Amino acid sequence: MLEATELLLRSALKARIPRADLAGFAVEGDDLVVLTPAGALRVSLGAAQAALWLKTLQKPAPSLAAKLGISPQNPAFVIGNLSDAALIAALQGCTLGDAALFVAELPDQAAFEVALAVILPQPQARFWGVTRKGTTRGFSEADLRAQMRGAAFIDSKSCAVSALHTTTGYARVR
Repeated sequence: MLEATELLLRSALKARIPRADLAGFAVEGDDLVVLTPAGALRVSLGAAQAALWLKTLQKPAPSLAAKLGISPQNPAFVIGNLSDAALIAALQGCTLGDAALFVAELPDQAAFEVALAVILPQPQARFWGVTRKGTTRGFSEADLRAQMRGAAFIDSKSCAVSALHTTTGYARVR
């Protein structure tokens, strides 16, 4: 599995290899060969799959802003305060007061209620709700999903923001 920041191996060989540590990659016959600090990793995928993996590995990882669909041309409106440095950096120069894309960090129910009050009157609203990873205290991703679905929104995409946060994108059910 190729993530933005690492290559995850989840078979007989389990490993997490930071993308920055990948020294090179090539296709040799049916094999994808990835050069890592520990040596060459050879994976038999078949020629077609190996070629697809090679093409994907050669592309730079998308930025968080790109994953969220945020840019100076497609800005976001930030609801409340942000604490995650990666999210703050991704939104730099890409926020505006009248955007149709909303972003909120949701540490608790109260923050969610403020965000929902802002997006509900917006018929075309798209929303990225940022929650803390792997915790049951505070406002969880499951809480967000249940309450957004109850408000007639459907989740369409999620991605990691940082080591501490994840985000899920929502749009109104048509």
